[in-house]
Amino acid sequence: MIELTGELICYGPEADTVRQYLPDHVALTRAESGCILFDVQPVGGGIWTVHEQFEDRATFEAHQARTQASPWGQATAGILRRYDVREVEPPPEEQPMPEHVHEPPPDPAM
Repeated sequence: MIELTGELICYGPEADTVRQYLPDHVALTRAESGCILFDVQPVGGGIWTVHEQFEDRATFEAHQARTQASPWGQATAGILRRYDVREVEPPPEEQPMPEHVHEPPPDPAM
């Protein structure tokens, strides 16, 4: 699994550009094959946190290519980004809890 974490750092009117183009970018990204998580949140001062997870390197790279060619990519190309991209192990799948069979204690008279 590929995970990206980081920030968009906006100066002046760049924050308005992010607000204008972000809703469509989020919707398109979440609809992409291989997208597990995509979250961009404003934290104040023109900074937006970014957290993405994709199934594998191929789906992440496809996302990057689509993004660069998109209206979002064109409009935000000059915005400073500080990202960390890494390969991580997906969380283990949850295992069902075993059903416990409760037997009555042995009868001491037997």
